[in-house]
Amino acid sequence: MTIAQQIAHDFLASIEKVCVENKIDIGSIETSIIYDKGAQAGIAVKDAQAGIIIASMNYDLDEKSLKRKKKEKELEDYCIERICPICNFKKQTPCIVNKICNEEAVTDEEIEEAYKKMLEDKNKKCQEI
Repeated sequence: MTIAQQIAHDFLASIEKVCVENKIDIGSIETSIIYDKGAQAGIAVKDAQAGIIIASMNYDLDEKSLKRKKKEKELEDYCIERICPICNFKKQTPCIVNKICNEEAVTDEEIEEAYKKMLEDKNKKCQEI
């Protein structure tokens, strides 16, 4: 069984559980793997009789991608507290976090540079206290 098939199986089981708990007729639901690229996949749960998708999800287990998303999230959390008129990291508008949120092209190098500056800023504040 591939990773996508395992996740699809668990996804279907969780949807069925929610349906049973809420006394919703599960009818003939089934999973469908939309795409499977090993570390990335798209999965849908659909009602086979009605032909409609009930729920869908994408997953990404690529280590490089997960590290980038973690850094993006930490940058976002850090910047939400600050709200800088000009980006503290890039000295430009829009802020790098706005670019991330708007899914504009942000390179891995830009993320890494801003992340390092964020850590430096956090460390500097800790030393001041």
